[in-house]
Amino acid sequence: MGIDLRWEDERGAEIESLADEKSLFTRIVAQSYELQNSVCLRFVDPYGDTVFNQIQIPVLIEELEKVRPMLAEPGTANHLDQVVALAKKSVNVTHTYLKFYGD
Repeated sequence: MGIDLRWEDERGAEIESLADEKSLFTRIVAQSYELQNSVCLRFVDPYGDTVFNQIQIPVLIEELEKVRPMLAEPGTANHLDQVVALAKKSVNVTHTYLKFYGD
């Protein structure tokens, strides 16, 4: 299992999700050489759950977009594009959160 992404409301109800059945997001995080300098991305826990609020989501998107050129595998790049697209949908939607669910 990989790191699944869910966009949820304040009660935890799913609005939209993206499964990571091939552990692609785990590879993305592992290939992100500058994680120690990131504000949000470095805290995505591959074995636990990580939550980002509306103030953090735009920063997370910016960091994900910076990682994109570093990805050599086509599958990981495509998955990252899907993660970014879902994250962008959630921007400025009050009382919603992005949650990464690790292994």
